[in-house]
This record gives sequence, C-alpha cells and structure tokens, in this order.
Amino acid sequence: LSLTTRLYAEAEWAELTWQVGPIPFEDGLGREISMRVRSKLESGDKLYTDSNGRDMLERTLNYRKTWTLNSTEPIAQNYYPITAAAAIRDEEYELSLVTDRAQGAASLHSGELEVMLHRRILVDDIRGVAEPLNETECGCRNCNCEGLRVKGSQYLLVDSLDGASGKRRALQLMQQEPVVLAFRNVDKMEPDVPKFSGLKGGKPLPQNVHLMTFQAMNETTVLVRLAHMFGKGEHGQLSAPASIDLSDLLPGRDIVQFTETTLTANQDIKSYFLYASNPLQKLLSTGAPASSIAIQPMEIKTFLVQHKAKKSPQQSITHIS
Repeated sequence: LSLTTRLYAEAEWAELTWQVGPIPFEDGLGREISMRVRSKLESGDKLYTDSNGRDMLERTLNYRKTWTLNSTEPIAQNYYPITAAAAIRDEEYELSLVTDRAQGAASLHSGELEVMLHRRILVDDIRGVAEPLNETECGCRNCNCEGLRVKGSQYLLVDSLDGASGKRRALQLMQQEPVVLAFRNVDKMEPDVPKFSGLKGGKPLPQNVHLMTFQAMNETTVLVRLAHMFGKGEHGQLSAPASIDLSDLLPGRDIVQFTETTLTANQDIKSYFLYASNPLQKLLSTGAPASSIAIQPMEIKTFLVQHKAKKSPQQSITHIS
C-alpha cells in the first residue's frame, strides 16, 4: 500500500496518488481496500454521487426513498457506484473526491468520505456472476498466484458551496479527458512557437459548455456534440442556459446549414428552422446569429454541420472525440 499527496503551486486541490496490491489471501479471507478522508464538515447522513458523470444524486445513510430498507449490511448497503465524483457538504463547504475510474463510494459517518480502491474476494457474492472476484497477475482463478496490482489517483477539493461545483466539474474533465501531448520532428530550433486555435479568433467556449465531439463526416460535414456541464440550480451562474455560435467552431468556413440530430447522430430530429419548440427561435428573435444554438442545464445536443468546401488541402478538418 502507498499513498502520495501532491500540492501543486497555485492549485486549489490536492492530488492523491495510490497503489494497492497484491492483496494477501493466505489466511483464506477476502479483503476490500478503501481510502477514507475525514474532515470537520458536519455533513450528517448525506452523500452526493455522480450519475454517469452528469447529475449529482443525493444519498441518505441507511435509507431508500421508495421502500423500507431492512438494514442487514450497514457498510455494503451504503456504498454507491460513482464514475466521476463523490462529495459531502454542510451549510458552508463541500468536500469532493474526483476519481479517474468507476469505483464505489460511501459516507458512513458525518464528515467522512471513502472510496473503494481495490479488492480480492475469495467467495462469490451471490450477485449473479457465480464466481469470486479473485483477480490474479497470471489470470487464473483457483490458484495461489499473487493478486493484481493497481494504481490510480483522485483529486481532493474543499471549497465553499458557491464555488465547489464549478471547480469540481473542471477537475472531472482534467481526470477523464487529460491533455494529450503530440510531438513532431524538427530540423532546428524554432525561434517562435507556432500558435493555433480551433475557435474563431481564439474565443473560448462558454465556461459551462463542453465540446464532446468534433468529427469530420466528409469534406463538407462535421459532427458536433456539445454538453452543458451543470445541473439546474447546481451553480449560481454556470447553471444558466448557454448559447453557442457554431460558426465559432469552424473559423474560415461558411456554414450552409446545420441539423440537430438524436444523441447518436443516426436520426434527424428536425431542421432548426422547422423545430418550433427549439430554444433557438428565441435567440433568432433577439437578433442572435443564424448559426447560434442554446443548451439547457445538463443537456447534450448533437448537430450535423454542413459548410462550403475549402480548396486548400491544408485546411482539412480532422476530429476530436
């Protein structure tokens, strides 16, 4: 077992890097390894976990909203799945852990937040798989080989209720979609570093909007998928609806038309000028550009954007996804 805590200059969060394994089993007992953070927050019996990286759901210790819980597993029954983050709150502050993978999280006592990192179970848990979770380095099951070694990291953030959700959402993107470094060969040192922005004039997207997909379908059509990062009422300013001009994503190109599709882009919802209930109509009535679209809190929208062909081969569009 090892746990390393790093505090970076000017960062408002801490990085917790851990390594677990192999888990001993010689005594015939299975083990589950969790990391627990204790704080002075008076969080009571509440826990907040993400739903597939989107909404944050409130959980209550030893309670189910739709039925009376027969409390026979005080630990297991209070563990919930997370794919991105878990948090506890009191009237002033929020403490959150942002994970790099799907895990289980719990808050068994006020002010505590724990995440399961690794486990080696020698007996089936009677959940339908009909085999114990006994993963080994060699890949066998019924053997005496060493168990798996795993490494990972979490970001630990403590902030006021007003600012915590905005910073937590940004950390989620850092964890799950890290910057990818690319390199190329050069003949000599270049005095000036080339600069490039895929956005018109280097203008950033709204702070509450995430560009999930930007993919060339052919020479004149681009698939664009945008997501609102915040839920309704989650943040004082960033939970507001956002508007984006799609032409900002295609600098130097003239948009011919764009069509909103289903999430998977395999079915046309309706063209924007025929979709009467589309919030775009309100934008158009206020003089917004014809290529502007609106995104409501927690909404994900997909568009097929058609533009005029570009003659220069150096201006071809690739994709981001």
